[in-house]
Amino acid sequence: MLIAHKKCTPNLIIMKNNISQKALSLLILISLIIQLGCKKNDPNPNNTSTIAKVLYFTDSKIMVVNADGSNAHAINITLPDHVILDQSSPRISPDGSTVFFNAHKTDNNNITISHDIYSYKISSGATNLVASSNSNQTTNNICSVYTEQQQTKVLYTQAINGGQVNIKAFIANADGTNVNPINIVFPSNVQLNSNVVRASADGKSIYFTGQSFYIPVTNPTPTLYMANIDGTNVKQITTTNFAFISGDYLEGALTKIFYIDFVLVAPNNTTIQFYNINTDGTNKQPINITLPSSVQLSLASTPVISKDGKVIYFSAIITNSPGNYSSSIYSSNIDGTNPKMVISGNSGSSLVLGDVF
Repeated sequence: MLIAHKKCTPNLIIMKNNISQKALSLLILISLIIQLGCKKNDPNPNNTSTIAKVLYFTDSKIMVVNADGSNAHAINITLPDHVILDQSSPRISPDGSTVFFNAHKTDNNNITISHDIYSYKISSGATNLVASSNSNQTTNNICSVYTEQQQTKVLYTQAINGGQVNIKAFIANADGTNVNPINIVFPSNVQLNSNVVRASADGKSIYFTGQSFYIPVTNPTPTLYMANIDGTNVKQITTTNFAFISGDYLEGALTKIFYIDFVLVAPNNTTIQFYNINTDGTNKQPINITLPSSVQLSLASTPVISKDGKVIYFSAIITNSPGNYSSSIYSSNIDGTNPKMVISGNSGSSLVLGDVF
């Protein structure tokens, strides 16, 4: 008599009777097929789950923490002599292998001579210069890291003399080669007005804000735009007060853009508001997040969207007591529900959100 275990078990019980070798082989084959079918239908075959990780900067270090707040640890980056990490948002390649960050270089007298972008390969520990400003009057800023035809690309901006009217955007390979300017064809007299330019999740488009300069315009209105990744086919999405773009995500068949803006709530009093909007400018919706009374949204960094487009991570300030504040990173569902604190810094220290991977 031949008996196989009920349900899915790794073992096969065989009662020793007179049986041909051919029949035994057939039974073993059937058993293996049953086991493979069970593994295929197992919703959690390894009993493991992938936890998103959050990349951020604090206390002169680039850190990683699990999205549930556990296992916060520093990435031990060895920098060249006279190179110092900037307090800014670090980025990471889509495959999680390489961190990109802003840093400045000083001379022997500790005077800044350039504002640069570096990369750090986690597996090898190699640090490489990606883009140098070659001047203390020009600042490079890492904006997005994305994949194009299986090659990692870096999108960054360069601001001359710290002004809002001299901002240019570039794309380069992750190793700093093949640098190309993004020649955005703006409407007449409009230029970039922010060093935050975002690549779309698929690496085919960019999102940015523009504003009129050099002409007698009373209270020029910043405008949110999108274009092809090479700067062509510029389209106006919506007007803003001063938007910072997080990026895009899919909601069903629609591509939505997530951004933050200032909202005037009283004379000389503004507040921060999250929004999403379709890429064609329709269906602009405020995203309202209910936080504890001691917690306020912060512009320490631009919010970041999870890879699956379901969660938003953002900066917040916690009031511990009058005059005593802590920086923190929170998350919520993309619609603003279910806010949770990911991690909080020490009093007086800053946490600058980078990427989620």
